[in-house]
This record gives sequence, C-alpha cells and structure tokens, in this order.
Amino acid sequence: MSDLARLDDQQSRIVELRFFGGLATEEIAQALDISASTVRREWNAAKAWLTRQMKRGTVESPERWPRIKEIVGAALEREPSERGAFLDQACSNDGPLRAEVESLLAAHADAGVLSRLAWTTTVSEAARQTGTIGPYRLIEELGVGGMGQVWLAEKTEPVRRRIALKLIKAGMYDAATLQRFQAERQSLAIMEHPAIAKVFDAGATPHGQPYFAMEYVDGPPITTYCDQETKHPRAASVVCSGV
Repeated sequence: MSDLARLDDQQSRIVELRFFGGLATEEIAQALDISASTVRREWNAAKAWLTRQMKRGTVESPERWPRIKEIVGAALEREPSERGAFLDQACSNDGPLRAEVESLLAAHADAGVLSRLAWTTTVSEAARQTGTIGPYRLIEELGVGGMGQVWLAEKTEPVRRRIALKLIKAGMYDAATLQRFQAERQSLAIMEHPAIAKVFDAGATPHGQPYFAMEYVDGPPITTYCDQETKHPRAASVVCSGV
C-alpha cells in the first residue's frame, strides 16, 4: 500500500476506504468529492496494480502511471472482445506502454487473489491453532469490518469473564493502520457512559497483532435495533448523548 500511495495518492485512499473501510462506491465518491464513475475506474486500476505487484514487485514510473491507469480503466469498461482494437488505438505504436496495460489487464482478471492474502486474514495462524489471543480464549466471531474483527472471548484468570475482543487484521500492521486502531482504543478507554462499552485491557500477540478487550453486551446489532421504528428515536438519543 505504501508503494501505491507514493504512485497514486487518490487510488491509495480509494483502496483504503473500499477494502479496509468497507465503504460503498457512492460513499467513497462523497467522501473524496469525486464521481462514482471515477471511483469505479480507479478501484479497478488499483486492484489490477496491487494484484500484479504481489507477483512482480516492481513499481511503474510515476510519470507514466496516469496514462497507464487511464487506458486500463477505459479498457476494463469495454467487453473483452473489444479491448484489442481499443488498445491498438490507445497505445498506438508504444510497445512498452501496451505491455504494461496488458499486464495489468491480466492481473485484474486474477484480482480475486487479493481475498486470499495473508493480510486480509483477521486471526493469525498461531491464534487459529491455539484458539487464544493473549490471555483470552476465542469462542465465536461476532462481527467483521474493514480494519478488523470482533470476537466473543473469555478470560478465566484471575476472574472468569466474557468479553468482546477486537483485533486488527493479521498482517495489517503499517503505521497508519496502527495509529487509527490505537486512536480508537484510546478514545473508547477514556469514555464513560452507559451506552458505550468499557475497555478492560489492551495488548498485542507475540506476532505483533494488536487487540483490545472491551465489555461484551449480548443483543442485536444497534442498526438492527434502530430499524425497529418505535425504538429508533430513543436509541439514537442515547447513543448520541454518550458520544
């Protein structure tokens, strides 16, 4: 991601919001003040680039990248049978340019590999084998988001207590992600309100996977709760007063 950020800041932000933040195309467009079509084109080009980098490991020249991604994005909006003629015109006699574009188009076709990356796995392999994170025994997955996952877990010593354990995705330990995770952890730790879960503990696994343990409240997700029309006004009021 750091290589992509140096190459194309906007694409890097789109990937972060889409892949890690879980935002929809329209939400990203609104957040970045760009069109939804631009988000789709940039996202497609970024997927192709990231997939290829995992295999090749080289980075394009920043000077050539705007033209490359423009052609890749336009080609992906066409049917596969139409792309050859389009590239004949778009790349003209520039052999290296066409080679780059075709390489990225091939990588995009295999972009599903992104979902199989180790850094998209939430719980590390060691944790899966032992069933524990730090002093906590994992019981079941409660929910998953862009940056991490929340588990129902149990601590048996020195007192037995069930908690909600939030941990960052395995392998996502770059400085920016860690900073956001730590900021969330710190913000929750200093808040005291009946509508906000308390933070009990924080730490990291031997492999560096950060986590924090917080109060477990059994019940439906707040979005499900608020969908019940009669409860929506009061639920929103309580939560907002807590924040």
